[in-house]
Amino acid sequence: GIHPAKELEKAPEWREILRAQLGPGDRKKVVIDHTPFESLLTSIGLGLVKLMAKVLFRLEVRGMENIPERGPYIIAPNHVSYLDGFCVGASLPIRTIRDLYTLGVQNYFRGIPGKIFARLANVIPIDAEAYLSKALQMSSYVLGKGKALMVFPEGGRSFDGSLVEFKKGVGILSRELNVPVIPTYIAGAFEALPRGAFLPRFRKIRITYGAPLFPSDLDFTKKPEGVDDYQFFANQLRESVRKLGQAVRHSTT
Repeated sequence: GIHPAKELEKAPEWREILRAQLGPGDRKKVVIDHTPFESLLTSIGLGLVKLMAKVLFRLEVRGMENIPERGPYIIAPNHVSYLDGFCVGASLPIRTIRDLYTLGVQNYFRGIPGKIFARLANVIPIDAEAYLSKALQMSSYVLGKGKALMVFPEGGRSFDGSLVEFKKGVGILSRELNVPVIPTYIAGAFEALPRGAFLPRFRKIRITYGAPLFPSDLDFTKKPEGVDDYQFFANQLRESVRKLGQAVRHSTT
C-alpha cells in the first residue's frame, strides 16, 4: 500500500489545485450569467428535448425529491450511451437545468454552431489532452459559483452496459469542496443507443436519483489499505449507483 506519510503530503495538493484562480481564457469558457435571449432559447430547446424524451423514450423519472433546491451539488450518473446527458436534461425542471453544467470534449464543440450549443447547454469545453487538474479546476469554479455539475465518474461509456470503476475525480471535488453527490442510475439508454450504434431504438428509459451522498456520511477509517480518501468516496458512490440499478431491475421484472 501507499505509505501514510506520503498520502498526507498528497492531500493538500488537490486542495491547492482546486482553489487556484482560473485564467481569463478559462473563465471565458464558463458562462455563468446568460442573457434573457439565451435563456429563452435554452427553455425552448429544453422543451423540445423533454417532449422527445417523453414521446420517443417514454422517459420515467424517480427520486426527484433527492435533487437539492440549489447548488452546489454534483449529479453522477452511470454512462452507457450518448443519450445519458439528454436523459438528465429531459428529466429535470428547466430552472434546475439552467444551473447545471457539464464538461465536454472541446473537439465536439468547434465552429460557430458547436460554440453556441456549448454556451446554451452549459457545456464547459475541455481539451481532451488537458490534465485532470484542469478539469477539476473548471469544475471547482462552477461549484464555487453555487451551480450544479453533472459528472460521469466512469470517465467514458461502458461497452456492455455494466458499471465500470469510478475514477477518483468526483471524490476529490466532493471531499475538498464538501459538496454532496447525487448517485444517478439511467436504465434503458444502453438498449436504446449502445456504444457503436448510429441510430437509436425507441426503448423505455428510466432515470433514478438516489439520496445525496455527503463526504461526512462515510467512515474514512474503514477504507482498505492503498486506497486514498478520494477513491474510497468514488467506490462508495459506485456502490450507491449499483444499488439504484438493482432496485430498478427488480421493479421492472
